[in-house]
Amino acid sequence: MVAAVAWEKLNPAVKKRAIELLKLNPTYETFIARVPSELQDQVAFVRAATWPDMIKKDPRYTNDGDDNSVPNSSLNIGYRDNLQHRYGRPTPDEISGFIAHQC
Repeated sequence: MVAAVAWEKLNPAVKKRAIELLKLNPTYETFIARVPSELQDQVAFVRAATWPDMIKKDPRYTNDGDDNSVPNSSLNIGYRDNLQHRYGRPTPDEISGFIAHQC
């Protein structure tokens, strides 16, 4: 949801650059699979927002710590974040607050 709102607030030049960078992602084609061409940029941007979570289950990526000097450190998934965030359904007050800030 946040990525969708962010996309709408970006100017055309920034959107273009974001898509140029996203196309470098080896899984870019999966972001736009079966998406109409006129929506591919926006959908790719929104789906890419969840890419860090996607790669945690991808065997090509490993957790080799915080050291970015190791070989293939660009394939590092980093730390497990399941205890870093409160997951679950938002409360009615949280939903109302979010909607109020969108108007």
